[in-house]
Amino acid sequence: MGYSRFARRKGEAWFLAVVNGTEPRTISIPLSFLPEGDWHAMSARDATAEGAVIGIESSSLSAQATLTVDLQAGGGWLGRLQK
Repeated sequence: MGYSRFARRKGEAWFLAVVNGTEPRTISIPLSFLPEGDWHAMSARDATAEGAVIGIESSSLSAQATLTVDLQAGGGWLGRLQK
């Protein structure tokens, strides 16, 4: 697979994490596990190949959405989804 992914829930918040292997890649994360409704997403990822810069993004999503995540080699991605 080349990467590991994790998901945990606390109350109405979901925490997602992806740790990538040695090759850059793009993955898709279907959000069909979320209950219906609007969700606020906050995510952090490596913004450069050196990993010294972190990019933070915010958006609104629904359970029908799919997140597309671009991963740097040896990088990762963290996300929090909250009602």
